[in-house]
Amino acid sequence: MLQWKDWAAQEIVDGYSGSPWQAMLDRHLRSLFPELVKELEATGDYQSYLIVKTANAVNGYVEMIQQGTPPMMAKELTMAELLPVPPDELEE
Repeated sequence: MLQWKDWAAQEIVDGYSGSPWQAMLDRHLRSLFPELVKELEATGDYQSYLIVKTANAVNGYVEMIQQGTPPMMAKELTMAELLPVPPDELEE
């Protein structure tokens, strides 16, 4: 079983201190994935989930930049991963 609180605590220990992307993810999930938000809030894991997902996105973005990916492309790729598309909007 996923341990969002443990993973979030480790991200904070590793230096994550927040990101504007976290608020963006929160708005996105509340708008397009309310059932997921409800489920994670019921277990007390929602804030931890946001921290883990955002920290992973930030780390991936930094890694892409360090590998020479142009910043705009790295951001676009990161946002595509951070902000999931609802299944009914996926192109086949």
